[in-house]
This record gives sequence, structure tokens and C-alpha cells, in this order.
Amino acid sequence: MIRRRLSLTLLLAFLIAIASEAQMKRSPKRGLCENNPHYTAAWTRAICSGVSWTYNWGISPEPNGLHSAEEGGILFAPMCWDHQFDEKKLRNFLTKHPETRLLLGFNEPNFKSHDGGASMIPSLAAKHWTRVEKIAEDFGLELASPAVNFGYEALSDGRVWGLDEWLGAFIEEYRKANNGRDPRMDYIALHSYMNWAGSIEWFVNTYPYASDRDARLLAYFERNGRKKVLLTEFCAGEGDKDGFTTTVDSQIDQMVQKVQILEKSDNVAGYAWFMGIGGSFTNSFPYFHVFAGSDENLQLTELGLIYANMSSFDRNWYFKPGQLIPATDYMNMSECQIRHSTDSESPCPIELSRFQQYLNWNNEAITPYVEYQINVGTSKRYTLSMRLCNSTGTNIDVYVDGKKKATVRLTSTGGQWATQTTTVSLTPGNHILRLANVKQADNRMNWLRIEGDPTDTTEQIPDAIDMRQQETQPRSTTFFDLSGRPVAFPQRGLYLRTNTLPDGSLHTEKVLMK
Repeated sequence: MIRRRLSLTLLLAFLIAIASEAQMKRSPKRGLCENNPHYTAAWTRAICSGVSWTYNWGISPEPNGLHSAEEGGILFAPMCWDHQFDEKKLRNFLTKHPETRLLLGFNEPNFKSHDGGASMIPSLAAKHWTRVEKIAEDFGLELASPAVNFGYEALSDGRVWGLDEWLGAFIEEYRKANNGRDPRMDYIALHSYMNWAGSIEWFVNTYPYASDRDARLLAYFERNGRKKVLLTEFCAGEGDKDGFTTTVDSQIDQMVQKVQILEKSDNVAGYAWFMGIGGSFTNSFPYFHVFAGSDENLQLTELGLIYANMSSFDRNWYFKPGQLIPATDYMNMSECQIRHSTDSESPCPIELSRFQQYLNWNNEAITPYVEYQINVGTSKRYTLSMRLCNSTGTNIDVYVDGKKKATVRLTSTGGQWATQTTTVSLTPGNHILRLANVKQADNRMNWLRIEGDPTDTTEQIPDAIDMRQQETQPRSTTFFDLSGRPVAFPQRGLYLRTNTLPDGSLHTEKVLMK
């Protein structure tokens, strides 16, 4: 029997659950470095909405395990840190965890150990690489190269090894010891702490393959094909230089731009932010921590909240009429900022916090924009709803597939969150919707939606719910406040509720506690 009378709490949870299901898939690229002993169920639950994999420079996620099956399927990638790794222990872990897909090679071998490197000259690494290859082959794993960065200190041979020079010498030494056979490297693992996003774009897309790189490395690519990059450590870590000042805000802003570059690059197979906790919960300089609090009271920093919830840039996803489009689920963005959501009535945890034209250092007008992939099934003029907050009103240019359709004047919301509307003509099919804010005024955007009838989309929203579905008992339930902080005893107000269902899957919804 279908019951059509829902309580306010259940109705709110149901409608938001529908909205949450209409979303991009989680990025398979996005990863996170973490130090032991911080792998807990709460750790995994806090970031599983956006992070797919993790590693800890070790061969297993000790001491607590990763809770991957129970908490959303975050995969662990073991690492052979140097030539003295415990092969028996690694093989035991891989036998017990057949879901493992990736094996990481030696860590920063061209760095000395006091800087976190494995301190391995190329001939030593080449001598032991066959052991790593054999493990990857035995367990059907993809294999990342030794992870290299720009060297600056001499190793035991008295030489300072550059990034590409070390890899080139490693290839040469391996070939000499193995009858001309090339070492197996499915990906080229790189580390970078360059501040600016533009530097990261150059580093992952151009640097390894440039004509002035080590000839032995370029010859390897000629024989084996151009390998994609795994950027297994990155954040803004150079300090204050080249016009960059390290603050929480600047770290967040450059992270957002870097993630967009890494997600959209076909040359990047994956990446891992440095890092989750990093030995201390104090988020001090250079302000890169994803987590704060403690293992018992785990919290997401603002950076962590954004990293776990920003767009996955899913090229196959098109929002349809009636579906809530988080403002931060863009496919392309320029000159906006992302911060935690201040809209208490929205299910979106993050928002565009600077969506306004501004003047740069040269007194030039910089116009921010965001682009979304949409699909409609009917040719007509649609209502476009936008959840905005501003104090003076704003002007927004609306483009469809690169063609300007209108300039819309939106009145002031009085500094409060309000939904404003305009209209836009659309034809059936897939489109790129661009919104460009062309007014120098404080403006934020939380979500938007193409309004439409059920005939305008293949995904219809039902007008009732089978209440028997609600009788399925979850295996566990956890409440969070809107900033992502776990709440043991929720009082009145809005909360996020995550149910772990009997099949191990997660269901998150927003609930109103009276």
C-alpha cells in the first residue's frame, strides 16, 4: 500500500534525497595522502563523497584498516617506499584485499631521507625494481613509477639528480641489467609543491615530455608510448614567493584551480592532495590540512570540505530540467571562489562565494563565469532559477553553446539567500550553459535549476513514496552538522544523516530535527 501523507521531516529528506541522486559520479582520479594512524570509519565517511583512493607511504592502512567496503569504497594504494619494503607483508595484504588496483613505486628516490625521500641512486632502484614488477604482475595491479620531484641535494654517489635525469638513468641502468628490456611503469608518478595552478598545468601536461628532457626518458616514451601522470603529492608549499602569499584562502583558491586542471587533463590518471592530517590536527602553515579536531571528534577544515565536495567534472553527466544543480558542480569556471555554504536551507555544502566582476591590479575588469552541462527534451523557453545572495543586485550574461542569449538584471536580495528567476530559450539536446556575472557587486550563488515539466526530462520526480521502503533498517546511522562535523546527539535544526544500508551502500539525506 502506498501512503501519500508524509511528515514535513520525511518530505524534506525525500526531496533532498532525490536531488542528491541527480548528481555527477564521484571522481575516480581524486585521492588523498594520509599519515598513520588516522584511518578510521569517520575519516573515510567524511570524504567518501569526493575522494576515491588514498595511500600512506606504507604497504597497508594500519592500524585500523580503511573501512573501504563499509564506508563508500575508498581504495588503498600500497607503496614500496624503498628497496627494503616488507614483501611478505605486502603480499599478505594484497591477498586479503583483491579490490586493490594500484601499486606505488619508490618514494622520492632522488631526495635524502631527512626530507622524506628514499635516497636511492638509479642503479640501486633499478636493481630492486624487478621485485616490484613481479608483485604487480602476480596481483594484476597497475604500477606507478618511482615518484620523483626536483632534486637539490647530492645522494650517495655525490650527484644532485634532476627529476628527468634520475628517471633517465634509472631506465638506462634497468636496461643494462635486464638484456635491454625496459622497466614497467604504467604511470609516471610526480610530486609538486609549486604554488600557482598554472605551474601545475605545465608540470603535468608539458614538462615530462618536452624536447629538452633527458634523452633516455624521451626514448622510453618512444618505445612504450607516452605515459600518463599520477601527481601523488601536491599543494602550495613553496612559501611566500613570486607574488604568492600563503594563507588559508590562497591555499584553497589555488587548490580549486589545480583540481580543475587535474580533473580535466586527459594526461593525468590521478592525483592525491598532501595531506589529510599530517601528524598533527593543528592546521598551521602552509594550511593544507583536510581534517581538524581529533580522531574522536573529526572535523573537516574548510579546505577539506571543498576538496570532498567540489565538482568531479564528469563529462558524461548532463543536468536535466527539475534537477538541482549545485553551483559548484560546474564543468568550467574562471575567477570565482568556493567556500562553505552559508545557505541554511540548501543541501549543497559549498557555494560560489565570489561570483562578481572585479578590477585586477592593472585596473582591468575581470568577469567570472561558470559553465554547466544541461540537457532538455522539449524546445521552449525555460525558467532558470538561481539561488543568490547579494546586497546591491547584479547583472548576469546568459550564454548557451557560446552564444549570448540575454543580460539579466537581478534585484538585491538584501544580503539574504533568495531564489531569483529569468528565462532562456533552449532546443532539445545537450547544451553548455554559461553564466557570467558582469557587475562589480558582492554576489554568491548556491544552486541553480532549469525548471520544467515531467515531459521535459526522462527523470520524473514521483508525487509519492512507498512508505514500506522506509521500514528497511539501516546498519548504522550518523548525523553531521552542515559543516560536516559529526553530531552524537542532534538537537533542533537541519542535519545531514548518513545511513549505512545492509548492502554496505551509503544514503545521505538532509533532515529537519524538531
